[in-house]
Amino acid sequence: MEAVTITNISPGELEALISNTIQRAIAAQQADEPAVEADKWMDIVELGQYLPDRPTVPTIYGYVHRRTIPFHKRMKKLYFLKSEIDAWLRSGRHSTLEEMVRDTEKHLRKRRA
Repeated sequence: MEAVTITNISPGELEALISNTIQRAIAAQQADEPAVEADKWMDIVELGQYLPDRPTVPTIYGYVHRRTIPFHKRMKKLYFLKSEIDAWLRSGRHSTLEEMVRDTEKHLRKRRA
């Protein structure tokens, strides 16, 4: 068992003690959390290396021309924001056969009602 000593602490000392304890707890929590990667700007070459299928630069220009990929243009140069590219990649998900059957049945039930 640990010995406990009770002493008189002024309100200022108590406030400093609490503040220091909170700051140490916050610092320990932040050390445990993985660092959040800041959103990154990529040029067309970096984008080609980042995308899973490793498209060539002319292929990416085709995506831009057809406006199928999110992009930003500044002074005749193309830029791509990593978060927008990630969202674009996630939006390309196709439904499974089971999902399509379920959605079709749901639609048909609505029409019959």
